[in-house]
Formats: sequence, C-alpha cells, structure tokens
Amino acid sequence: MHRLDKLTSGVMVVARNQESFLRLKELFQSRAVVKVYLALVCGRLKERRGTITGALGRLASSPTKMGILGARGGIRMPKEAVTEYAVLEQFSAAALLEVRPRTGRMHQIRVHLASIGHPVAGDVVYGGTKVCFKELGRQFLHAATLSFAFREGQMLSFSAELPEELKELLEELRKQTAH
Repeated sequence: MHRLDKLTSGVMVVARNQESFLRLKELFQSRAVVKVYLALVCGRLKERRGTITGALGRLASSPTKMGILGARGGIRMPKEAVTEYAVLEQFSAAALLEVRPRTGRMHQIRVHLASIGHPVAGDVVYGGTKVCFKELGRQFLHAATLSFAFREGQMLSFSAELPEELKELLEELRKQTAH
C-alpha cells in the first residue's frame, strides 16, 4: 500500500483482501492518509515549523536517487512534493522533528530535509558532507503514525514506538544537552 525506505523503521499497512486493497489504494491516492514521521536531522533549525515545497524526480545522473527541481543536475519527470515539519527538540548539533509528508514521493522526506541544509541523521545517500551520526548504520527516520478513515465512521490509527537504537541516541543527546 505504501512503502518505507530500506533503512526506515515504523508503521506499514498491508491489505488482507482485495476490497481492503482497493479502499487503501483510493485513500493513499487521494492523500486521505495522515502520515507522521520522526526524524533526527543534522544541525539546529532556525524556524520551529515550516513547509518544504519542491518537485521531486529521479536524478538524470543516478536513476536510483531522487533530486529536487532547481538543484544542480537534471531530474526526470518531476512531480509536486510537499513536506511539513515541526521541531520537537533542539540539541547542540541536531534537532528532532515531527514530519508530515503531504504527498508520497520516493525519498521525499530525506530529499526535502537535505535540500534545506538539514539532512536526516545517518543518511549517507542524501546527507553528503553534512551527514551526522554515520555510525548509527541507518537513517534516523521513523514512521510513527498512520491514520485514515477506512469506512464511514471508522477512523483507524496505527503507531509504532521508536526502535531501541534510536531511543538510545536520543537519550544520549538529551544527556549531552543537559550538561
């Protein structure tokens, strides 16, 4: 129904029958599914909340990677993409964000956050020289909640706790910030 990047943790929804599949497909296509992610990003953000708008497409130079329209290098078949974020916690050199993609493009959150100079922690693909916490071995991106009205009057919401390694990193950052 929807996909998570290989090194992203969290909630996924799977249809158990054809009727459910068609309903979920319709909900995702009409953008009626609310997706909430947690992301630790490199650097401190000046704005407490924001919206990133920029069409995304496959990089002409590297078809497995996505790029944002207007950045260096060409992209193929750009499609509208909108990502909203809010800062939950600021640390000395990183920030924990709640991220809500309004569209569902491949690598959207990772590309959009990198485009504003705050790549997702551990993201060696889009983080470039600014990537932090490479030793994590994965990006700090977690699909925390997925909500939608499946049938009239039937609101469904699914959530997943952060994996232990991400919780541990946050605790360490909180300790460092407290000192």
